[in-house]
Amino acid sequence: MFISKLLSFEVDQLLNDAQQGLMERVENIVWPSEASADLGPYTVGECKRSLFYKMIGQKPTEPMSVRGKAVCDAGKMYELLQIQKFKDIGLDPQEQVRIQFNVPNSTKNVKHSGKIDAVINDGAKRGIEIKSYSGYKTGDITGNESKIPLPTPPNLMQAMLYKYWTVRIPEGKKEGIEDIYLMYINRNDGSIMYFKIDLDKDNYPVITPIDYAGRTIGSKISVVDFPSFDAFSNGSEIATPELGRIAELRISVNDIFDKFDLVCDHKEKRSLPSADFKPVYNKDDIDNLLRCGRITKIKRSKLLKDGGGDMRCGFCSYRKKCLSDSGINFK
Repeated sequence: MFISKLLSFEVDQLLNDAQQGLMERVENIVWPSEASADLGPYTVGECKRSLFYKMIGQKPTEPMSVRGKAVCDAGKMYELLQIQKFKDIGLDPQEQVRIQFNVPNSTKNVKHSGKIDAVINDGAKRGIEIKSYSGYKTGDITGNESKIPLPTPPNLMQAMLYKYWTVRIPEGKKEGIEDIYLMYINRNDGSIMYFKIDLDKDNYPVITPIDYAGRTIGSKISVVDFPSFDAFSNGSEIATPELGRIAELRISVNDIFDKFDLVCDHKEKRSLPSADFKPVYNKDDIDNLLRCGRITKIKRSKLLKDGGGDMRCGFCSYRKKCLSDSGINFK
C-alpha cells in the first residue's frame, strides 16, 4: 500500500541522514545553526554538550522523527517558493550563498561555514535568510497587543553571523551586501514578517521590525539599551515578560565565538562539557525564571506543583546519552 511505502521511504531517508552525521569533524568547523551564547544565568541556542556530541560523531539516541523531518521539509518548501517569487519579479537571486571565515582571535582555529538562503539586488544587495514558523508562534514573531515583534534567538544569531561577515570580514566586505534580513513566513496563513539585522560597535544586534508591506513597526531595538538577565537575577527588579524576551536577545557575536572556542576545546581534549540546560528545575531555578521574565506566575505555580525542566532537553537528539553521562536514570 502507498502509505506503508511512503513511510518506509521517509524512515530510510532519516537513517541515511543520521548515518552521514556520525563522522567526527576533522577540522573545527561550525555552522551558524549551531550558535549559542551564555547570557548570565541562561544560555540561548545550541547546548554545548549537544554540539560536542555532534563534533565527535556521536550517534544520536533520539534521532529526528518522521514528523520532525516533515516540518523541516515544509520549511524548505517555503524557502524555495519564496526564492521563485524573487525570480518572478526579476530580482535574479543568488541562492545558497556561501559564507565562510576563520573566527577572529580563535584559540582553536575555528572555521565558520554557512549559506545564506538568497542575495537579491533591488538597487542594493541584500541578504535574506528565510524562516517559516507554526501559527502558535505568531504573537512572538509578529507581535500583538501585549508583545513587540522579535526574532527567535537562534535565528537572530544566524543573521548576526552573516551580518558580521559583511561588515567585519574583508572577503565579506568585498561582496557589497548592504543589508541582512530575516524573513518569517507563517505556515498557517502565509503571512510575512521581516527583521533587518544590524550590529553596533560591540557586535550586539540592532533589530528593525518590518511588516509585510515594508513599514517599520515601532522603532529600532538596540538590545544593549535594555537590562540583562544578570541585572534581574542579581538585582531587586523583577522583569516583565517583554523585558525577559529582549534580555534573551542581548547577544554579542563575540559571545558566540567564545562559545564555539569552548566547545572545540572540549572536543580536542575529549572532555565532556557541562550541559547548558536542565531536564529538571529546582525551586531556586523556578524563582529565578520568574525574576528574569522567562515564565509567568501561573507557569511558576504549575512548575512547583508538577515539576518540569528546559523544553530543549525534551527534544534533544542526545537526551538519553546526556542523562546517562550525567549519572541520571531515565525512562
